Amino acid sequence: MIKKNIVLSPREILRQQFKLDVNGYRVKEVDRFLDVIIEDYQMFEKIIQKMQNKISELENDNKSQLDQLREMKFKMNSINDTQSIPAMSSVDVLKRISQLERIVFGDERK
Repeated sequence: MIKKNIVLSPREILRQQFKLDVNGYRVKEVDRFLDVIIEDYQMFEKIIQKMQNKISELENDNKSQLDQLREMKFKMNSINDTQSIPAMSSVDVLKRISQLERIVFGDERK
């Protein structure tokens, strides 16, 4: 995709030869060549900007996915923790409190 829009390669730019004129290189030939180089650089800038935007978008997506993953792991750990604790009814809790009170305060019925 990128190569289709770029006319010149670095090797072509390096090997470009201009014909000499009486006063030096032919100005129109050099201008045309520089116009092509300018177009390539403009295309490079567009491609770079597009890729930077895509990178930024992917980084944001990645961050979002990591946040979701952390949240899911937290929920899974919470579920696993609650499943490991046996379910107790309120009667069981009251019996347990009563036993603890007897241990702490002693059996006052004596």
